[in-house]
Amino acid sequence: MEKKYQIFISSTYKDLIEARSKVRDAILSMMHFPVGMEMFNAADEEQWEIIQETIDSSDYYVLILGQRYGSVIESGSDAGISYTEKEFRYAREKKIPILVFIIDDDVAIKPEFMEKDPESIKKLADFKIEAKKGRTVQWWTNIDELAREVSESLHQQMDRKKRPGWIRGDAFDIEASHAEILSLNKKIRELEQENAELKSQIVKRVPELMAAVVLDQQEDEEEDEKGLKTHGKLLIDSSDNAYKIQLYHNDGECYKNKYEPLDLSCVESYLKKYVKEKDLQAYNAALPSEEEINDYVHQMSVYKTIINGGVAFKIRVLNNGTAKATDIRISIVFPKGIFVYDIDEENNKVTIYNYKSYPTGTSGYIEFAYETTKETTEYTDMSVSDNVPAKVYATNENSTVTADATADGVCIDTHATIAYTQKKKPTLYRSWNKAWGETPADAGNYYYLVWPIKTYVNKNTSYYSFTLNDTCTDMKSSVIGYRFSGQNSFSDINSIDNVKTYGDRYDYVLTRYSKADADAISKDEGRFYIHNDIEAIVSPSDHVDADTNATSSYDWFYESPVYIYGKGDFWAEKYGIYGGYNKVESSEDISNYVLGEFEEGDIDTLPNLKYYVIGDGRPLAYTIEDGGTGEVEDAINDMFWKKKVDYNITDDGIAIEGTALNDNDYDVSKAELKTLIKEAVFDETTYEFKTSKKTLGFNEDDNISVSVRTAEGWNQAAVYDLNSKAYKDINEKYVKSASGRTLTFNAGVKALKYLCSHAYYYTELNVYPEISLFRTEHVQEILKNKPTKIAVQNNAKFLVSQGDNVILDRDTQASDYVQKVERESEIKKDIVKTENLKKESRFEVTWNVSFQEKYVDDDGIHYIYQDSGKFYDLLPLGSNFAPSSLTVSESSVVLTRGEYDYSLTENYRNSGRTLLTISIAMPTKNQYSVKYNTSHDYDSVNDYGRNLLNSVVYESGNNRIGNGRPDDGGNISDKNILSDINPDTDEKKFAYAEARYEVNFPVAASTGLKKQVKNSTSSTYSYNEVTHKNEDYSYKIRLTNDSTTKATDIIFFDSLENFYQDEDQTEPTKVSDWKGKFQGLNLAQFVYKGAAPVIYYSKIESLNPQKHNDLKEKTKDGEPVWIEASKFERQFGLDKVRAIAIDATKCEDGSDFILDESESVSFIIYMQAPDEDTSDKQDPVAYNNIFVNRTAIKKIGNEIVRIPQFYHQDYTQAHYRISGDMDFIKVDATDASNVIQGITYKLTGISDYGTAYDEERTSNKYGKLSFKEIEKGTYQLKETLCSEDWQLNKETYTVKINSKGETAIDGLKNEDGVYILEDEPRNHADVIFQKIDNVTGSQVEGAAFKLSGVSDYGNEYTLYGTSNKIGRITFKNIELGKYDLVEVHAPDGYIKNGQKYSVNIDENNRAYIYDSDGNEINANSNRLYQIENEPYHSVRFLKSSTYGENIYLEGAEFNLSGISDYGTSVNMNAVSGRAEDGGLVVFDGLEPGTYTLKETKAPAGHYIDEKLYDVVVNKNGTFTIDGLEKVQFGNKE
Repeated sequence: MEKKYQIFISSTYKDLIEARSKVRDAILSMMHFPVGMEMFNAADEEQWEIIQETIDSSDYYVLILGQRYGSVIESGSDAGISYTEKEFRYAREKKIPILVFIIDDDVAIKPEFMEKDPESIKKLADFKIEAKKGRTVQWWTNIDELAREVSESLHQQMDRKKRPGWIRGDAFDIEASHAEILSLNKKIRELEQENAELKSQIVKRVPELMAAVVLDQQEDEEEDEKGLKTHGKLLIDSSDNAYKIQLYHNDGECYKNKYEPLDLSCVESYLKKYVKEKDLQAYNAALPSEEEINDYVHQMSVYKTIINGGVAFKIRVLNNGTAKATDIRISIVFPKGIFVYDIDEENNKVTIYNYKSYPTGTSGYIEFAYETTKETTEYTDMSVSDNVPAKVYATNENSTVTADATADGVCIDTHATIAYTQKKKPTLYRSWNKAWGETPADAGNYYYLVWPIKTYVNKNTSYYSFTLNDTCTDMKSSVIGYRFSGQNSFSDINSIDNVKTYGDRYDYVLTRYSKADADAISKDEGRFYIHNDIEAIVSPSDHVDADTNATSSYDWFYESPVYIYGKGDFWAEKYGIYGGYNKVESSEDISNYVLGEFEEGDIDTLPNLKYYVIGDGRPLAYTIEDGGTGEVEDAINDMFWKKKVDYNITDDGIAIEGTALNDNDYDVSKAELKTLIKEAVFDETTYEFKTSKKTLGFNEDDNISVSVRTAEGWNQAAVYDLNSKAYKDINEKYVKSASGRTLTFNAGVKALKYLCSHAYYYTELNVYPEISLFRTEHVQEILKNKPTKIAVQNNAKFLVSQGDNVILDRDTQASDYVQKVERESEIKKDIVKTENLKKESRFEVTWNVSFQEKYVDDDGIHYIYQDSGKFYDLLPLGSNFAPSSLTVSESSVVLTRGEYDYSLTENYRNSGRTLLTISIAMPTKNQYSVKYNTSHDYDSVNDYGRNLLNSVVYESGNNRIGNGRPDDGGNISDKNILSDINPDTDEKKFAYAEARYEVNFPVAASTGLKKQVKNSTSSTYSYNEVTHKNEDYSYKIRLTNDSTTKATDIIFFDSLENFYQDEDQTEPTKVSDWKGKFQGLNLAQFVYKGAAPVIYYSKIESLNPQKHNDLKEKTKDGEPVWIEASKFERQFGLDKVRAIAIDATKCEDGSDFILDESESVSFIIYMQAPDEDTSDKQDPVAYNNIFVNRTAIKKIGNEIVRIPQFYHQDYTQAHYRISGDMDFIKVDATDASNVIQGITYKLTGISDYGTAYDEERTSNKYGKLSFKEIEKGTYQLKETLCSEDWQLNKETYTVKINSKGETAIDGLKNEDGVYILEDEPRNHADVIFQKIDNVTGSQVEGAAFKLSGVSDYGNEYTLYGTSNKIGRITFKNIELGKYDLVEVHAPDGYIKNGQKYSVNIDENNRAYIYDSDGNEINANSNRLYQIENEPYHSVRFLKSSTYGENIYLEGAEFNLSGISDYGTSVNMNAVSGRAEDGGLVVFDGLEPGTYTLKETKAPAGHYIDEKLYDVVVNKNGTFTIDGLEKVQFGNKE
């Protein structure tokens, strides 16, 4: 049975509140119970007993540590430690499994969330050491990563360390006792039947009536052997020759024991400190009386009956006697509190009957609720509805009286309000942009600023006007125009009307300022600023509520540019790759798991070892033509980009654990090349190079030559053409194939070389070689000891040169890890929930399927990376998939549409079942899981049986999986249907599972003939449905016999999308406004019932089945009306099908098919909606009904009678909706060939048909996303989420779908029916540097820095970081721009670095740090910047006596005073130490500087030294005392 675990979450609170929330959600998504301080105040000592009990009852303990130690206990045995640490110690004492998650030291933390007290910092460090002892610790950098780590670790713990957990009370196996009860019931019924038979032999023939109330809401429905359905607590009273049917309801006995008075003996011991006698007295005084309880129970009975029991019911009467019954009268006695009501929707009227007696003088009331018939925004604020009239009839034995009343109408309160507005950093334009409109005559006299305005509008229920008022005065500024969200140009209109969107919106203001004034001030002062104010106003359109407004200001500073001369920089790195393009960060990132098979000889090749080498260069000064000076004039005079630099990446050399391989030990099987090349133009106004990605216009000699090394030496294999992005001059001797950027090589290639010569601003070469190892004798020798894991190293060299000048020669190496493990694949198919929806005559089953691949070693469970995955789920017979219920997750993180996709295949392989295919593009390091609902109406249970079978196939995106199977169907029951599901592969990468559900409650199916319709997204069939342009939809037809009738000679007729009632009709009773296209039939249930149906089609338009139900009929021209299906398809195709007939008269063996009593047959017709509406109607409808021809077989008396029947069912209505599909591709705005994954867009709005849309889609790995079947109307499309590599597109696009289903989106390009969505690259980099001691060169821990500034994208940064144990500080993901970097806190013993550094993030995603003089600071050999911390210095000297040598004096007092080089005033005193220690005098904590030393008190018996000494303390820690020499004392100088 499935267990649920309680997990205690322990941490400090305020600094980790978001982390705790994320972890709670992750645990809840695992279907377990998180608990923690949210339940109580952990800082209250009196609560400790409750905390203890909570931890005691927990199965696992999760400890999350940030950079705060937390509140400490002030008294008692635990005084001085934090509550978090106390919880940890208690959990450890109780031996509860502990999982520890510590924030990475490199993560930037807000200052208020960092410990500043040295003692708390030390306690936190000690606590972290204690928490790490004897257990694996996970480090986290953000809350999403933390949630994922917690989820993965808990999965592992739950597999390794089973805990008691919790189980449902009803999860125990009670089948044995249940079976026994059923057996006893059966025996009782047998005895009752025997008794009845004996009685019938001795009594006269009499009728024996049984009656039942059929109520769908009753839980304990049973069916006796005679077929009579009884429901609930039913009493049949036959007194007075009348049958009174009564439904009992509960009395108040079950409540009374819940309201007994309490005394202190009733209180648990641990609660007694919180409960006083007066509290119990107050509680007892408030207890309800027995009369109040009974009245409450009665009122609740009324309430629950109305809320939950409002159903139609009918009376069934069955005569099981020995004589006919006549003059049957039924009296229904309703219990107290039962109301009977009748709803007349057509007249908007409700009639309520109350059968409870009311004495004179009593009163009562009836409450009702209603909903609006229009969207709320369509109402005027505080508008009053019509009055609601009511009429009451009171009846007694003598008379009936009436009374009228009218309830006042209600008011609808609508609103639209603003939350805030924010003015953002503007973009400077030095000339008029033609996109703004016609160029003004005086445009050259101004500079221009475009100001983004971010506003948040609260969720509204009213249309509103949105107004912006911008004010600017500095530098003769003025407002030029406004551009609101969704608009393409600026205008002088500062408001828009009839807005109904809410949430974030971005609008823009265009201003200008005087060029002459700006240039003059820049020249004289070097900088100026412009102040700007904005007011945003939301005005409800109905003008009932007052306007709301918000304001914001911004000071924009301009500084005159400074030219920084750059020599240029070049670099290269190499990485191992696993699972697509993931970099190998440690030996835990495994590229291949088949080392065992390779060692044992089960496979001779170890393939797919992938590496990544990047070489890049920004040549700058190297490209200046001869004569350059290095001054700004070189850039102004266009002297850059004239001389080329040669780039050479050579990938050559493979080793296993450091042992080099021979050429015959491996091959380079393929290689992929990615390039990034930028050109630049110098901007004289900013003194910066403005770069852009270069994608076209390359010269022939810019192309990249690819050479390979074989046994013949080095030879050119191909040339990569930078313009066409394809290979040419391919040498087929070495190249097997070329596809896009990838070359696949023939056998024998051992090394690669990529060569090019460029004079561009930036060149980046990314090469991805793939290596295959062979099981040669040499390799076997290396692996003779059968290691469990090996590192396979790949070497590369990046050489940058210009002529004979070598600029960079860098060797780099990377490893892939190959491991020997016993891999296990685990696929689970479970039922997580069932719900019986009796009012809807159906039930739902929630299915869950998950897959994970793993292996187990001494360190626990390890999950194997899955590149992608696909589930093929064969749904149970007769079920309907509920698309809205589908949830797809990766490592417990719910994915959005686009990161996965799904499709449905109806009647898969003629099985009568639907195949649900779910394709997941996102990789996972843990598991995939899929959850969804299927709906089963009661009819389908009767049609297909109570045993529901759901089978699933998983296909991995990896080449193979542990204990994987080929595509053979595995051992599941549906093997024959699900084998060979992907004919393109034979790899062992498939897994199979199945689950069954037995419907264990009675269901009541309807009788007669029924036809219903369903679209592709509905989970149930109904008589009314909506279908969209080109959408697949279906009809379900069902024929069910009653309990006294059999049927034979069954033939169904359907004139598709026609509704006829009478035989003499030449036109349909209701003419359809549109008709769909026939797609096929699902007759699986006929076969299930034993019939062998024969299908006929007719191509006659608007055929009336009542006239044409002879399958052998011919037209006047001698053509058959009905043609057998296979022949029809060959002659005309399915497009010509206008009517269908299904002949179910025979079985497979040729015998007559007979449908027994209460049995049914059903089938499904598949259709497709047309691609346009030609009706010009607001609500076009297709009407359809079904006809059946059959022979009913009934027993009347002792005679079997055969009754020919031909009848039809009432019509269905399928409402056609014009809809459009929108396909998008998300691309790089600077390079359309570069698609972007993981960008989320939201579509919102209300269609012209009143359907509300609020849907999100995420671009997949091909950059694609789609919105399908969106109804005609106007919508808003907005980007809501993007990855850190891209700037969020803040535009809101207006989407219009017209009456032809055509889509138009203003502002977006459309290429071949696909809209192009663009994001600008978001340049960003990590700022990383190291703090070192300037004297010793060692790393300095505990130095705190602040990084602040505004990015070029207008985002403000104020971040804090503290150096970790190796002195490293990291500010992650900092955007393009210039920032200030200052030290705000120095660790103990160090002088705070007072220098102000500047940080520059450039367009190549690199971070540079400059000192206050504008010079790039020093870096170590790994290009890690180093910022020095100077320690406080010491001055030490000995106090000796002049009376003799080596006589040292204790107790002499000295003063050291002066001003340090850093401006710090010093005035210190010190006393000489013990004589045996040399009378040592020490002055600590000194900054560099020149000080004065004087003796202020001499030791006893000695004269004071009146001389003043000059003391010089140097930055390197050395010092001199004027007039004194250093001496050796002991082993110290």
